[in-house]
Amino acid sequence: MADNSWLYRELSKNSNLRVSRSLEELISVRTWWEEVHNIYCPDHSEYMVTVDTVQKVIEIGGSIISYPSSWCSCSMEARRYAVENGVIVMPHGETFEFMKKWAVRR
Repeated sequence: MADNSWLYRELSKNSNLRVSRSLEELISVRTWWEEVHNIYCPDHSEYMVTVDTVQKVIEIGGSIISYPSSWCSCSMEARRYAVENGVIVMPHGETFEFMKKWAVRR
């Protein structure tokens, strides 16, 4: 199971987002206008986001794969497969910027 505790804590600091952590592998983030992003964070055994990782995330209902760039990366094949299937793959830093953008009231 993914260890998403650090990412969960960091996303929870944004008061404009409603962040819930279920017993599953996803962090569910709801914006103020009710848009939901289900975020998956790889664990240490998944040091490379692969097509298999993307397939797993699609199966469990994820829409974003956020990975720590200090020890994890994403293959080009996985990135391409994710785009083709509507999944966003990005390092944590980009995830925080993405969430800030969507948390702002328009």
